[in-house]
Amino acid sequence: MQMASPEISVGKGSNHPSKPPPIQSDGPQVAMRPYFDDTDKKYVQYLFFSSYLNLVTLGVKIRLRSPIVLASWFIISVMAYIELPKAVEALNFGPWFMIGIRGFLVVACFAFGIAGVLWYVDKMVVSPRVERGFANDMSDIEKYYLGWIKEEHTEDGETHVQRVRANETNYSNFWVLTVNGDIVGCAGLHHNQSNITDKYFGQRPKHSSESLQSDPVVQNAAWAMLSSILATIDDFVRLSIIKFHNTLLDVYERLVPTKTSEVIFKAHKENEATLQRLAIKTEYQDHGLSTVLVKRVILWAHSHKIEHLFATTDELQVKMAEILSKRHGFKQVSTKKTGFFSHETLWELDVKDWAEKFTKERAEEQKAVDQNPVNRKAIKQ
Repeated sequence: MQMASPEISVGKGSNHPSKPPPIQSDGPQVAMRPYFDDTDKKYVQYLFFSSYLNLVTLGVKIRLRSPIVLASWFIISVMAYIELPKAVEALNFGPWFMIGIRGFLVVACFAFGIAGVLWYVDKMVVSPRVERGFANDMSDIEKYYLGWIKEEHTEDGETHVQRVRANETNYSNFWVLTVNGDIVGCAGLHHNQSNITDKYFGQRPKHSSESLQSDPVVQNAAWAMLSSILATIDDFVRLSIIKFHNTLLDVYERLVPTKTSEVIFKAHKENEATLQRLAIKTEYQDHGLSTVLVKRVILWAHSHKIEHLFATTDELQVKMAEILSKRHGFKQVSTKKTGFFSHETLWELDVKDWAEKFTKERAEEQKAVDQNPVNRKAIKQ
């Protein structure tokens, strides 16, 4: 999708909720403003989980490049190719049938291998990360980023919700990016002065306790037999494999002492903050819109005397890591293993140094504009 050069407007520096500005242009109008909970919450939550779910295929590619996964896949496929035909040979179906069985096994091993890795990444890797976000800051953006706490009080038999300021004062904020009034991006800055505990810590991958066999959609499907088979497979995966996985984890935690809590957002010093929840809607990516968000966050940090801005990416957020490092000058601080294939990378930006470069670049751009003969002629007129 080609987009014309947009007119960019940036909202005023305030962490108070504000309503979206009116659109005054027929072309693509790009605007950024502070987050407003009453109108923006569901769109920002959608941005968060949809941008993460779109990384499932990358997670599959990472695992398929592993020699261990490929070797395991090959061994299981060879065993199935050798052993299953032996069990069928006793039925004496003939040579052509056996050739068909072996051909089917080749296709099935390939298809089930891909489907298995896809299911694992979706259910056991990406979904828990999304659920972790929704259990913490994405459940109440006003509280975590804008410092508002909702309190309920009853008056004349009616329950009223009132927003009050949290005791802790910091410069956290959250912004949304719009194109023609539609929210297509978001970013937050965390400046919390105390540790925030992970509310998702210790939870297991979830599964539905209801069988799809009883679902009316399955029972009334045009391909009833095929739908029943697929529903049975889904039931087995959700009700058996995940339950077995969680049972093993429970046994392990009984045998091996583990910590009972974990900090999701560590306390910052007064001159430190963290860039959080940077996301751009899939169809609007690769148009430089993330740059608008990141620059706004950095300029907000600089205007509030924050000298060090951090950011964290995982193994799936490759594009985000490139944006931070190549476009905005974030430096890699450390990389921590969080699983066999998973890791988290900590990035840091010297805000003061970035601001000096940014000011110099703007001055050079303005100088080039002023020296352009066409512009000088227009000024004289």
